[in-house]
Amino acid sequence: RAVRVRDALLGLYAHADETILVVSHAETVGRLTEAFLRVPPAPDDPPWSDNCGITRLRIGQDPDVPAILLAQNDTSHLASDAA
Repeated sequence: RAVRVRDALLGLYAHADETILVVSHAETVGRLTEAFLRVPPAPDDPPWSDNCGITRLRIGQDPDVPAILLAQNDTSHLASDAA
């Protein structure tokens, strides 16, 4: 399913200069990350995203080229638990 979502997003936005925000559950973000990076799914260990974690990819003009992973599970924008 993640590959179909990736392909739909690429079909809509690959040739546009757009920033797209996808908000979803941790496993969905992991599966989309795998799909955009063009790596085989890791059934027992997908790339993980914590609640409110940010994963950022750079996707080029050629939809067949793997994305570049810029950040994975970045939570630096969240307040510290030591309040």
